[in-house]
Amino acid sequence: MDFSFYTPTEIQRYKKGLGQGYRENYLSWLIFTDFSSKGITSYRRGIKIDRFYLCFSTLEYYTLRTLEQFSQILDIREQFPLLNKRKFLAIANRLGIDPPRNPKTRTPIITTSDFFLTLKNRNAVRSVKPSKDLESKRTLEKIELERTYWLEEGVDDFSIITEKDIDKTYAQNWDLLSSYYYEDELNITAGNYTELKDLGKLLLHMLEDQKPTNALLRDFERKYNLKEGDGTQLYYHLLSHKLFEVDLSIPLRFY
Repeated sequence: MDFSFYTPTEIQRYKKGLGQGYRENYLSWLIFTDFSSKGITSYRRGIKIDRFYLCFSTLEYYTLRTLEQFSQILDIREQFPLLNKRKFLAIANRLGIDPPRNPKTRTPIITTSDFFLTLKNRNAVRSVKPSKDLESKRTLEKIELERTYWLEEGVDDFSIITEKDIDKTYAQNWDLLSSYYYEDELNITAGNYTELKDLGKLLLHMLEDQKPTNALLRDFERKYNLKEGDGTQLYYHLLSHKLFEVDLSIPLRFY
């Protein structure tokens, strides 16, 4: 690695493995304290890949939950660095665009892409921006630097995602379901059933009835001696694994 254009902090981050790795072993280049949050700063467990993801805005987080649902995406790496800083600065010089800088020292910094995607036959990059930010000349300049860098790195699938591209209800539903995806995060008293999967099969069978879901879940809890709320947890768990289908463009409301 050519560190000649790196700051001491950037060298330290690289040596710690930040911005490197694949799937469960990837570490975000950025950390919590790097930026002020626009909405939320979230550190949430992924459901496509079992590791925690760092998002710096609500829109980034909703984008993550949406991207996780595409089967052709094999890996999602957030805050992914453009590590060839020499190339990036050369592109900025060639295009006549001032590179992103540390606001205090005015030193050029390593830029990151919001999401770097590994698909079955290619890589792709998604830049997440509120639509109003695209009215800013400076924002468009930085996007052009990012797009050109990845194009020269052989990644030609680059696009911008705004709030207009995200179904908010769909993303919020997956936010809810993500809390029930992993068995180790459930709090279900299985009664006489030692295996959660056995209970799951029973619930899937009951879901074939045309009864309202909320009433069906309460009947399920009574029938199998479960505490109140266990049926809902199991319902969300099964749904998060796509073992049955519902319309996720409508808010989930079974409490």
